[in-house]
Amino acid sequence: MQAGHSVHIAGLLRLDVEESSVDSLYVTVWASPLLPLHMGKMENACTMLEEHFGRQLQPPIGVGRVEELGKWVKKEFHVSGSIWDSSSVDIAAAGLGWFAIGLKGEAQLGVWTYDGVDVIVRNALLPQRSRNFEVAGFTVSEIVSKADRARSKKHQNEKKRKGSNSTEALNRSIFLSIVICVSRGCRFRSNILSIKIQLIVVFNAIMIERCHASTPEPS
Repeated sequence: MQAGHSVHIAGLLRLDVEESSVDSLYVTVWASPLLPLHMGKMENACTMLEEHFGRQLQPPIGVGRVEELGKWVKKEFHVSGSIWDSSSVDIAAAGLGWFAIGLKGEAQLGVWTYDGVDVIVRNALLPQRSRNFEVAGFTVSEIVSKADRARSKKHQNEKKRKGSNSTEALNRSIFLSIVICVSRGCRFRSNILSIKIQLIVVFNAIMIERCHASTPEPS
């Protein structure tokens, strides 16, 4: 990351690289894989709280929960390192995760989280750097993917139920038409033939449906 950029861990923690004596520094995020990340410019970071917390950046789950967690506050840290091959220091937030910083020089960092969350600087607990490079924008977390799959499955089930209801409504309509026709005494053979055909189609559909309902599922 270069100076002027930031990275979010869900809607819980944010790191700003405010100043750096080197062109870039290496940031490894240590947090749950269920949490989405976002990397971008600091100038756009201020809008993330209003536009994406509780939505694309979860947790918090829901906009209302963001307000319940309290004030979003900033802490300043000055860090330094002497090697690129591994992380030198950690910026850790209690119960949330940490940013491991690798650099050969000095940097001024700003860390944002909710008021009351303890944030400390320490020697790197795990000096190994991540081998996966993130690109600017949002990552898709496992929790968001699961929510999307659940939403899609629910939509498909609702669609099937609507189709089943439409079929039942059509069958009732056919029966109603037959009853009306018979009660009025249809005089033409063509009408009688049409009624017989409709009765056969509906009867077959009902029998097939009953067979499917009574057939046990394989264990």
